[in-house]
Amino acid sequence: MIDQLTINKIKEVTVVEIAEKLGLNPTKKQGANWVCKCFMHPDNHPSLYLNPAKNVWKCFACKDNNGGGSIALVMKHENLDFYQACQWIAREFSIEFKTVSKYAANNQKPTTMTTTQTTTSTLCTLDSSLIAARESANSHFCQAMINNHILTPVQMQHAVRKYHLGATASGEVIFWQIDQQQNLRDGKLMTYQPDGHRSRSVNPSWVSYKMKNEWKDKQNNPLLPQEWEKTQCLFGLHLTAGNNLPVALVESEKTAIICSELFYMQGFVWVSCGGISNLSTAMLQPLAGRNIIIFPDTDPDGSTFAKWSSIA
Repeated sequence: MIDQLTINKIKEVTVVEIAEKLGLNPTKKQGANWVCKCFMHPDNHPSLYLNPAKNVWKCFACKDNNGGGSIALVMKHENLDFYQACQWIAREFSIEFKTVSKYAANNQKPTTMTTTQTTTSTLCTLDSSLIAARESANSHFCQAMINNHILTPVQMQHAVRKYHLGATASGEVIFWQIDQQQNLRDGKLMTYQPDGHRSRSVNPSWVSYKMKNEWKDKQNNPLLPQEWEKTQCLFGLHLTAGNNLPVALVESEKTAIICSELFYMQGFVWVSCGGISNLSTAMLQPLAGRNIIIFPDTDPDGSTFAKWSSIA
């Protein structure tokens, strides 16, 4: 079976991008939709509508009312089953294709913590099902990006899928830290104001801290044991798996998200170290051999530039 994180990454690819790859030439735009000629019947007047925000397509001229999601579009056009269509998208868009055994997918109970043995230490990771359960554009951060016209709703939805942005019930954004092996390291909880700036009156927190100290199961037990140790990685590191694209590294998660959409066509993978003092050689180790450009924030006295240059 296909690994769920692989499927999530495949679903990040919009129907418009897939239609372009299939040669359907979606060049005409009508409102929120892109329109092209339907490949399932003679179509002198384009009748295939593609909605990248909802990531769905529909032909209004087909007798059997054809439509569906991005994977269904490949299945229909290429005459493939679901598994083959996912392989096609992964190949065409350079997505690492990972599978899991049917037994593990169907019979293994989900846990809130797993451990992965590395060459240097035991790595504590969270259950990756937390990502899908929390993924949302309803955080105050996402809404501020849209309301202040920093990103369009389509761009914001694309960023949510790409970085798996989450939201809490109170509106905090969750910046998940996912490594190149798709291990969920942790999630940073941050509060944003309506103007798009971070709320300085509320300190950032971590999902692991909440699970150890505040969030409880039905028996009122902590969701994580106190001995669980956080091991951070770059925000966006998972996007560097399976490709050799140049990496653009910035301080904040917010900057990485905005730049990834505004400079989408430049072909960079935008990652964040989460703050001025967080950058370290250990954090950069997974990117050994890659071309990396680092962008510290505005730095009047040059101290951050000097520190980051030394680390580089």
